[in-house]
Amino acid sequence: MKEKLSKSMVINIGTGINCSVLDLVKLIDGEYIHIPLRDGEAKETLADISIAKKYLNWEPSINLKDWIKNK
Repeated sequence: MKEKLSKSMVINIGTGINCSVLDLVKLIDGEYIHIPLRDGEAKETLADISIAKKYLNWEPSINLKDWIKNK
């Protein structure tokens, strides 16, 4: 039996694929400069979409890189 979705449960919505800020900048042909990492800054982030899949029967339907290229 599936456990119930609680009011305090966090539901992440994302592509489920890691994409860096640098990847995004390159997709839009933006200018950039590299700066040193700041204390506490995450090197990588990725939305865990497993709860959205489990409780909302949700799957990403848009590829972020394709969507940006077509804008």
